[in-house]
Amino acid sequence: MTRQADALSGEGDIFQMHEFYRTGDEIEDLAESFSQATEALHDRMMENIEITREQEKMSAELNIANRIKADMLPSVFPLFPDRTEFDLFASMDPAKEVGGDFYDAFLIDEDHLGLVIADVSGKGVPAALFMVISKTLIRTRALQEGTPSEILRDVNHELCNVNNEGMFVTVLSTRIIRCS
Repeated sequence: MTRQADALSGEGDIFQMHEFYRTGDEIEDLAESFSQATEALHDRMMENIEITREQEKMSAELNIANRIKADMLPSVFPLFPDRTEFDLFASMDPAKEVGGDFYDAFLIDEDHLGLVIADVSGKGVPAALFMVISKTLIRTRALQEGTPSEILRDVNHELCNVNNEGMFVTVLSTRIIRCS
């Protein structure tokens, strides 16, 4: 029994309960206990391997989500190199996990610049998805006529219509007039 136990690699090997351990005394009890212990250890190791695989997959997916989110933010600066009357730069340092913070800057027309800084409630992929929806709605609506308050009112109405999870976005938005 000692030789067989010593031969176990510790990598999920299970102690084999051979017939010659069936002695009807404490040797059989010890061998049976050892066999059950190594089997339980093997099962836990397999569970841990599966959990680790799932965590690695989730981590990889969150990294991709972070990159997709970062790609949605303005990142080539200055943002409007043909406009000499102002320089506009921005950066975002994300937390460890994916979230919903975002900024945006866009020319509404020749005389109006739209600026948005926002924070979506929560973290993770749901917040990132809500960020994409919010950013898209804000920009799309801002490119139509209206004041910042009208734009945000309309966007809020749209977000409420598609939001069963109770998420929200806090937005600082402005429209700069006569940027030329």
